[in-house]
Amino acid sequence: MPEGEPAGQSPPRCFHGRSAPHAYVIHALLRPLVNAIERHVLSGAKLHADDTPVPVLEPGKGQTKTGRLWAYVRDERPAADDTPPAVWFAYPPNRRGEHPQARLKCVGLEPHPSQKSKDIWTRDFPVAP
Repeated sequence: MPEGEPAGQSPPRCFHGRSAPHAYVIHALLRPLVNAIERHVLSGAKLHADDTPVPVLEPGKGQTKTGRLWAYVRDERPAADDTPPAVWFAYPPNRRGEHPQARLKCVGLEPHPSQKSKDIWTRDFPVAP
């Protein structure tokens, strides 16, 4: 998968580095579903995000490097909400925090002002009186 693209953004590569012909068809068929899951997950009132280190083959070097696979989770069941839970994955090109921060800001989430580490992000929602 090319660096900097969310998981599933580009067709899978075969072992020789070339795209398998059928991968383009599968990619085109699944793209609307992946986009719908992304919209559903990122539109929730609560959003959990975490990264996981994964070994990634470095093109042309024949060795692996550590990549980061981000999981964005929407699960509002603990708040008695019956909205279906879901997870959406993204693969940024490096482990700098600018990628998840930009993604969260683009959906209207901002770092919570009381958090120095910026681990808590909030969305401004009207509060019932």
